[in-house]
Amino acid sequence: MPIVSVIDLLRCPHCSAQLTMIDDERGVRCDQGHRYDLAKQGYLNLMAGPQPANADTAAMVALSINLGAYTIEIVRAGLEAIPKSQIEAGQSLGLSNVQIFRYVIIFPALRLMYPALASQFILLMLATSVVSQISAQDLFQAASIIQSRTFRDFEVYAVVAGVYLALALLFRLLFAGLYTLIFARRAR
Repeated sequence: MPIVSVIDLLRCPHCSAQLTMIDDERGVRCDQGHRYDLAKQGYLNLMAGPQPANADTAAMVALSINLGAYTIEIVRAGLEAIPKSQIEAGQSLGLSNVQIFRYVIIFPALRLMYPALASQFILLMLATSVVSQISAQDLFQAASIIQSRTFRDFEVYAVVAGVYLALALLFRLLFAGLYTLIFARRAR
């Protein structure tokens, strides 16, 4: 597998063709012939890594990293919330590590993690309104387009707020129903 430099992953802002290196470290050109001096045009920050293909990809990557970081912390806290005495009880019964995890740790930990994970999903849904700032298509950008055509700011954004509120309440009811179905019935 050939080594690919960061410059090979960049795309031309005009024609989306691949940029390739020319005579010096600062100059690049695309397959269509557009030439760029990275220092003059402010593209030196692009050298830090590859550019996403479009705004939707960038939004998805950013939201996934954010969700992943919070989810990992929720899972870590849920697993650490299980008392050591329960693990020791499983060991004293002669259970293997896999059996201890399956029968002793995972279900109580999931019961503790579930509310925070459900809230994190709802927060992710609400955080999608921010991606319109990087030109990704979402409900808030559609509202901005409608508002610019109709000049009815309050009505358009009130409808968007109502849609977000309705979605948040719908997901909250869905997650509450799942919690009852999975955890409350099993506790009886």
